[in-house]
Amino acid sequence: MAVQLDLNKEVKLDLNKGITLDLNKGDFVNLSNNSLDSSVLRAGCGWNCRKVEKRGLFRSKMVSEDVDLDLVAVLEDANGTILNRVFFNRLQVPGLALDQDDRSGSDGYTDINAAVRSLSKDNENITIRLNMIAPQVQIIKIGVVIYNVGRVKQGLRPHTFEMIDSAYCKLVDETGKKVLCSVRMGENGGDHTAVVMAVLKRYQGQWVFEAAEDYVYADNVLDFH
Repeated sequence: MAVQLDLNKEVKLDLNKGITLDLNKGDFVNLSNNSLDSSVLRAGCGWNCRKVEKRGLFRSKMVSEDVDLDLVAVLEDANGTILNRVFFNRLQVPGLALDQDDRSGSDGYTDINAAVRSLSKDNENITIRLNMIAPQVQIIKIGVVIYNVGRVKQGLRPHTFEMIDSAYCKLVDETGKKVLCSVRMGENGGDHTAVVMAVLKRYQGQWVFEAAEDYVYADNVLDFH
């Protein structure tokens, strides 16, 4: 089966303009056409946890809910067969390396628009070298999964994307020091526990970055696909 791509959804990437493109679901940019196959790229994923009321002895205050999200990349062939995956227990495969500097426990971003356009690292990040990825890999799904194992063991209600605001995935050219594009998740995650944010596809020999925004259910990173 050939990799599917809606060619009418291409958004032209102009590296000379220095503009971060905002992609909608299904939009894609052609990376190979812009000679980015040999660049060091980074997919940076960020989010804010919603504020909840915490009651103290004398007063209450609003604090960010402690939701643990894990970045995962799933490598597939053209038929959708899973070949490998990158996550916290398998930090790298040829062409992909998960950054161990995890900001998931941070208090969030005061300006999400600035965060999307910043070269600074995000909640979780994965480094990408397209020219080092195995030839049988045709699709790479990038997303995050909410870790609920600890809560379930304690008999607590699992966290869902109802507790997450302003999630995004941006693609950074670390070689050229440019934020190329971003995709923002809608606030419609509901009771889902994972989301495919973006997909790298090898289409007719060229790599493209496609906005996905597909909310799914996954018990853990090994259940994500």
